[in-house]
Amino acid sequence: MVALHHEDDEPASETSPLVGDGRPPRDSPEDVPTQSSHNHPRLLRVVTLVIVTVFVIQVADSMTKAPLMRLLEAVICRKYYKSAELADIDLSLPIPEENCKLPPIQSQLAIFKGWDMVISCIPGIILSVPYGILADKHGRRFVLLLGRAGVILALLWELFVIWFSNMLELRWYLLGNVLLIMGGGSCVVRAMFLAIISDVAPGDQRTRVFSMVYASSFFSTLVGTPLSWYLMKINVWVPMFVIVGLEILSFVLCLFLPETLVHSKLPVSSIGNGANSSDRQSFGNRIAQAIRSIQANLTIFESYVIFGLPFTFLLQTLHDYSLDILFQLASERFHWSLAEASFLFPISSITAFLGLVFALPAVYHVLSTRYQMATMAKDLLIARGSLVLCIIGALAVALSAVPSFFVIGMSSHHGLRSLVTSLVHPDEVSRLYTVLAVIETVGQIAFGFLLPAALGWGLYLGGFWKGIPFLVCAALFVVIGLPIWLVKEPAPEMDVHG
Repeated sequence: MVALHHEDDEPASETSPLVGDGRPPRDSPEDVPTQSSHNHPRLLRVVTLVIVTVFVIQVADSMTKAPLMRLLEAVICRKYYKSAELADIDLSLPIPEENCKLPPIQSQLAIFKGWDMVISCIPGIILSVPYGILADKHGRRFVLLLGRAGVILALLWELFVIWFSNMLELRWYLLGNVLLIMGGGSCVVRAMFLAIISDVAPGDQRTRVFSMVYASSFFSTLVGTPLSWYLMKINVWVPMFVIVGLEILSFVLCLFLPETLVHSKLPVSSIGNGANSSDRQSFGNRIAQAIRSIQANLTIFESYVIFGLPFTFLLQTLHDYSLDILFQLASERFHWSLAEASFLFPISSITAFLGLVFALPAVYHVLSTRYQMATMAKDLLIARGSLVLCIIGALAVALSAVPSFFVIGMSSHHGLRSLVTSLVHPDEVSRLYTVLAVIETVGQIAFGFLLPAALGWGLYLGGFWKGIPFLVCAALFVVIGLPIWLVKEPAPEMDVHG
């Protein structure tokens, strides 16, 4: 998935690392130091291609959820009935979906999907920095194409295993994640898109350009889910063939992207001397340098005010992954087909988009004009209100109510990011976002183990206990969100930057 939902990610300059210091790009004299009018055609071409490519990728991703889940469910279901040797089931015919909602089948499906998600995160964690360095040396376009190729090959391998599931064990499906080593997976692809935009967009236009990209990501769900639902009525494999076509189309579109990295024109001798100096660096010096870098990143948490807040970014990760659990649980609990349950995703996108565009600005306006609240106080209040809604929503699903509250979305993410950013020194913002990215990725792995296990346990116990995953979610929302309630707005005279 290449959902570009972190609008505050630190943009990379043309000559700086992908996690840069946020300074404007430094063009060479030949590339025009000012943002003159003849830069516009290049900007328009790159931004248009990025928006279209992200839209195509996101449409394919939103189309994938229901048919791929149904295909995996069918494989596990057939294996279950084959081992049970039930006389009333004809295994020569496709097994109806409603016969695959038994607790043992759904439990195994949840655990399998959890393992798949966890393993898919590993290449990104290990290879994000190396591929970032590669992109800074050899260009964004090369790494982007490599990443898209890895994602496409992984998808083709997964479909191959499912197609020949009568001869191959389903565990071979997980081997597709190894192919994500080629390019680092979706997180590296996302970073490349952000870097490409940052390379060409002037500083005063970046916010608007990023907003356009995020909007395309939001609206893609509104196209992909209904299209997948319609095609699944023909055959569950039809949307998967369309998805493969869209993924290949996205790769072709990436071929038309120009290279946006501009290398600084250093003398050849200085480049050579730098390379020799780097080669002479001992292994011990490199380890010491890495330790100093980690220590420098951790110094942003010296203030007690912000020590616990970065961990609350796990709330967004928890909410997003809980939607995947709700998708599977709703199909079993509310007697929906997987195609019908997949409409939870566009509903969530719509409500989140409406919240960001209309509700949050209106609330911020009222808090500013009527109550004259400071920016930090407004961010804190918004974060707390969104957290309460998420706790209520998780409890509502756990208690067998309709999942309306929980699908509303997690609006605290944006207020929380603004709050944490305002509490650190401007020079430390880049390091802050690096740490936040690591925390969110670790959260994905942790929740990938915990929530599927809770769902499997709940389905095994049956009845009221089917809601255990969302009781766990509610408890995690309370615990992880605790710093939001404990932190206090610093007094005007307090220097939060130390």
